[in-house]
Amino acid sequence: MTIGFSDVDFNVSKGIESGGNTENFIPDGAVITVKSDGSGDYTTLESAINYLSDKWSSGTVKISVSADTYVLTSPITISNQNLRLVIEGQGTSSTWIKINYNDTLTTGFALFTITNGAIVTFKDIKIGSEKDTQPDLYNHKIILVSEMSTLIIDNVLLNGLSRCIQADASTKVFAVTDCEFTNARWGIFLAGAEFEMNYNLTFTLTNIALGFRITQGGFIKFNVLQLNNTNVTDICNQNIETDYVSKQGLLFGGYTVL
Repeated sequence: MTIGFSDVDFNVSKGIESGGNTENFIPDGAVITVKSDGSGDYTTLESAINYLSDKWSSGTVKISVSADTYVLTSPITISNQNLRLVIEGQGTSSTWIKINYNDTLTTGFALFTITNGAIVTFKDIKIGSEKDTQPDLYNHKIILVSEMSTLIIDNVLLNGLSRCIQADASTKVFAVTDCEFTNARWGIFLAGAEFEMNYNLTFTLTNIALGFRITQGGFIKFNVLQLNNTNVTDICNQNIETDYVSKQGLLFGGYTVL
């Protein structure tokens, strides 16, 4: 089983009849580059996302982010439902999108908000803050998924805010390759959302109080999953035998509670 765009509903209205125009069209497979040294299309991720905010495509558009550390000064919202967006770095040890963690981060803050039916993949990238302990603040998020949107994470490391991912009602999150969540209160908070992990995937949780929190009718599906955990207080707030959680060959490999 491979989870990907073919498994995600993508019904996009495009063309002149839906308000689109040829000037705003981007072909399937187009790549926009972000390089801090100025040798790419843009020097910041914000600029590349802003450029795509009114564009439409028959398929997938990629933002390729070069190996570097990019410091965001304000939150980013991705709301364009008229294309499928991939934000791809050069590896979790090479490309880092970060916010400087300090006490000015308020309750409810989200570094990335995916909304309005957008479909976004983060791939081969590290996102979050430099925090190496559980955050002192509450309910600030690395990625927030809302309003019928879909998030796909593919070899992603999320670090250092209260919630690595929060997915609200009627949204979906897919993990397609090994991922790592570190230094957070909660790994994934599902408030009426669905979260599914690919088969034979290793999910690493480090220094997290609660790996997966499910509320408001949220649903999580473990598919032959290997969990590697260090200093994790609890994996899931719901018993894995309840209707909220589907278990298929769940493996707790190297699981410890410290």
